[in-house]
Amino acid sequence: MKINLFKSLFFFASFVISLDAYPQQMIDKNTENYLNLYVDYINAGIHGVKFYHKKFEQFNQSLNKYYGEAPFSKADRLSYEGKKGVSLKFESPSVMSDPSAFTVLPEDLYYRISGFAATSLTGEQVQLLQSRVTETRTILKEIMNISANLESYCMDGAYLEDASLEVAYKYLNRAEILLHDFSESKDLLYYEIRKIQNQFLPQSVNNPDTRAYNKLLTFVLYARNVLISMKKEDKNGVFEQLPLMETALSDLRQNETVYLQGVKNPQLVEQYETTMRKAEVFLKITKDYIENPFIEPKYNAYGLAYYNFNNYFLNNYNRYGAGLINDFNRFVEISEMPLLKLPEEVHWLKILPKPFRQDLPVVKPEDPVVVKRDTLKIVITEDPETPEKSEEPLPIAVKDSLAPEPAVSPETPSIIAGAAPVNMVLLLDVSGSMQKPYKLPLLKNSFKNLLGLLRDYDQVSIVVYSGNARVALGSTICSDKKKIMEALEMLETSGKSDVLKGIKLAYKVAQNNYLKNGNNRIILATDGGIDLGEELKKLIIENSNNYDVYLSVFYYEEQEFIGKAEKLKGIAQIGKGNYAYINTENADQMMIKEVNSVRAK
Repeated sequence: MKINLFKSLFFFASFVISLDAYPQQMIDKNTENYLNLYVDYINAGIHGVKFYHKKFEQFNQSLNKYYGEAPFSKADRLSYEGKKGVSLKFESPSVMSDPSAFTVLPEDLYYRISGFAATSLTGEQVQLLQSRVTETRTILKEIMNISANLESYCMDGAYLEDASLEVAYKYLNRAEILLHDFSESKDLLYYEIRKIQNQFLPQSVNNPDTRAYNKLLTFVLYARNVLISMKKEDKNGVFEQLPLMETALSDLRQNETVYLQGVKNPQLVEQYETTMRKAEVFLKITKDYIENPFIEPKYNAYGLAYYNFNNYFLNNYNRYGAGLINDFNRFVEISEMPLLKLPEEVHWLKILPKPFRQDLPVVKPEDPVVVKRDTLKIVITEDPETPEKSEEPLPIAVKDSLAPEPAVSPETPSIIAGAAPVNMVLLLDVSGSMQKPYKLPLLKNSFKNLLGLLRDYDQVSIVVYSGNARVALGSTICSDKKKIMEALEMLETSGKSDVLKGIKLAYKVAQNNYLKNGNNRIILATDGGIDLGEELKKLIIENSNNYDVYLSVFYYEEQEFIGKAEKLKGIAQIGKGNYAYINTENADQMMIKEVNSVRAK
């Protein structure tokens, strides 16, 4: 998925544009209505996706129960279902075409956007917005298609012949990725909307509607920061927003008369007060989350943040529960001023891997196709009966990367008995320069080989960074190797790199999944170009000394450039990890060395 700029460039203070490059004019109501149509489409999509999220989550739970109990053959499953009175079911929601669920159906909003004339915008700006909204719409359609396919998979009884229920888990894992991508896509679309709006002269701060809007906005931004921190499972980040929200809410209460002075529309005054009351509710549930954390037992496997994010916070933030954003956007609609609405937040989907079963059927794997380019030349003999042959290498045999388990050659060293349990975070530089075959693709292949040796209880996470950083795969135990491999396959390169953001996030992920007496290790895979500034140095030293989270650095490049190598060695040294220049000959061995670096106690 593309880089999420929105999280770092969200509103006024974080986005700077030279107004000299654009017309010095105020934004008109017509243009603002056009921009708000895009926000309406975002929020309609989020409202619809909520229902799909719930269906995916419920199906994941019933699928895990079925997989954990049901036999593997079709005949035995039919007998089991007859005795238990159960079967695998999935009912796809039809909410996206249900007029009772929307003021305007999402598809109708999409076509309304296409027919809207915003005369203040350039053709290039309109084209960019259209491109972004089409991307968002494409993701929505795939979510709907996956839902329909799951319904057919169950209704047609295809699951009865799918011994490992692999198809169902593949659909669910794809749904998890799509909900994340939808969140990223709507952020990018809103970033472009905000960027366009900032090209106009700002509204006068003396206008009463604008003044009240900005004061409400201050609290809403803090509320959104709470949601962002929760999704990162960063409880400290949530805690940091509490005093900010308390101050903002106190200001809204105490200075209400001042902020509403001059507002002529009594409905707008009432809506200000309604929004403020929703802010009070949001503050309360944030305090409860910090002081009196609660989770339903059936959500224990998902975690506290996941449960609260989906079941409490979004219901008090999104439209579905007539939450904070719903009332804030209603304020915008009532106002005569050209003000911009805010997007809601997408529900967070975690797919729990299938449970472990000791009675798995033994299936003989296909012999792996192992072909090396340097051994493919055909020898030309002097035998006159031998046909003439070219010395060009034969094509490499390629298999579906998601089908077989990765092969490990007999020469590859194995994990030493007594190696500590592994909590490994792959921190991958996915900037544009990493796309060459001897960089990110080599990393993917070497790690796939390592997966064949990691133990079922070892755990792996993937953090990627370019212009920003994100968790591409939450901590996953290695019994679910397919999920890890799929996450690796989905990785793409683009943009420039910001290693500081990546390392910060990687340490958070490592600490959240910390294994006592385990091998808690980050592997930074990069092609170099990293300067060890004071902030980065302090961060690495603190984590390696105080938290026993070690940082190793793998250098991927066509050749080992001394200048870059020395910098990377320095980072590995203070991170109490290892440094390695990686090539096709040593990639597998260096991966395994990392796993063997800490002995079990």
